[in-house]
Amino acid sequence: MSNTIIPNVYDFASPPVPWVDCSGEIRKFTGLGKDELFILQPTRMVPRKWVERSLEIVSLMKLDNPCLIVSHSAEDEGDIYYRRIQEYARNLGVRLISVEHLVGPKQTLDTKNRKKLSIGDVYQCADLVSYPSGYEGFGNAFLETIYYRKPIVVNRYSIYVVDIEPKGFEVIPIEGFVTSETIQRIYEVLGDKKRREEMTQKNYHLGRKYFSYEVLERLLLSLIKVLEAQCRDRIREI
Repeated sequence: MSNTIIPNVYDFASPPVPWVDCSGEIRKFTGLGKDELFILQPTRMVPRKWVERSLEIVSLMKLDNPCLIVSHSAEDEGDIYYRRIQEYARNLGVRLISVEHLVGPKQTLDTKNRKKLSIGDVYQCADLVSYPSGYEGFGNAFLETIYYRKPIVVNRYSIYVVDIEPKGFEVIPIEGFVTSETIQRIYEVLGDKKRREEMTQKNYHLGRKYFSYEVLERLLLSLIKVLEAQCRDRIREI
């Protein structure tokens, strides 16, 4: 028990409330029509997030209005990569849009006195989530995507392969680069509502089984019991 790993968790016991106003503020800002695909990368624009792969996905999908929505900017890691990504997007003919300024605690207001949207609102709008990170400590965005029941493209980074993939989640995987087979699988999932719902529902249940608050509670209680037993043994030795 001393080698117990405490995973990242999410509140799977409390499903998200359906939100249907996805043709409102976010789509208006992005310039996406009601029936145009909303493809989201829910990360910052920093090198290890491999935004290039998401741009390539959007480009290869041959959309009438190719657009990649990114939830956050580069923040404090400089703007060299951000400028490079903007140039790459232009070369591919893909609009790259950050909605960071729209997202925040809902009790706050933006400069135009409008309530901020939550990151959950952004997920609710997504038709597809792209998570092509080269490496991660775990995968918060992965759990959030599963929680909001969205199909996801995942690069098989090392922690994912070891700690998440064996649980049986159904995703669209890539091995560091995008192929025509990747695009074909994306269209198969997006074009089949029943299959998509079965996939995302399965993932939600697996998330609840392996990465819920209840799992965290059980692990912590077990760990506390082990520590208490070790303390009692130490006291006896004294």
